[in-house]
Amino acid sequence: MKIVLLFLCGLAWLPVGPTYAQQPAARVAPLAWQTVATATASGSSGRVAVTNATTLEALLRMAPPEARAAAGILLPVPLPDGTTETFRVWQVPVLAPELATHYPNIQTYAGQSLQHPTVTARFDLTP
Repeated sequence: MKIVLLFLCGLAWLPVGPTYAQQPAARVAPLAWQTVATATASGSSGRVAVTNATTLEALLRMAPPEARAAAGILLPVPLPDGTTETFRVWQVPVLAPELATHYPNIQTYAGQSLQHPTVTARFDLTP
């Protein structure tokens, strides 16, 4: 199974609290992305990239909780310009505890770029 992602105009350029990206680097996750198409929307360019969904899910499931964000996994993320940026990624629960118990397969994550610490990412895994 493959997962398809569309990246347009970049990631959020917002300052964040602690700079988790400056923590000692662990090994970057072995995840290969393949560009399968380019896209434009409203004057912004981007690309469609695919990777193995099972591998991505397994890597994300290893991400620590928010309280240990500095120990987050290192995940390569393809950018719209064709480059790849490494993000430190950790779990961030957004569901109420009752809903999280009822829907354990819904997981949400936050990330921070190692190369540009003001660049953050938010994403999720859903069934």
